[in-house]
Amino acid sequence: MQVIVIGGGPAGMMAAIKSAENGNEVTLLEKMNSLRKKTVNNRKRKM
Repeated sequence: MQVIVIGGGPAGMMAAIKSAENGNEVTLLEKMNSLRKKTVNNRKRKM
């Protein structure tokens, strides 16, 4: 099955990982250039 995950935040990344582990072909769409930066920036804002 082909799965598209929209959003590369923590929940989107986890959804993509779990879906891929279940044998699906996953496409992860994110508007920013880097997934890691988005997660780190969100953590900084919450502190």
